Amino acid sequence: MGQQVIIISKILKILNINRIYNKLLLNNLNNVKKLIIIGPKIKDLIITRYIINYILYI
Repeated sequence: MGQQVIIISKILKILNINRIYNKLLLNNLNNVKKLIIIGPKIKDLIITRYIINYILYI
């Protein structure tokens, strides 16, 4: 019995996470136009951060 409760609670957690994720996606769809403008800049920032981290770790 206890095992089933654990499995059900895990499934509910996953469903809850999906619901939150879908809300985030809907919010993101509103921000897509902004992201298209900002996206390349963010990508450059992420790439340079990775390069800096890589150099620091060596």
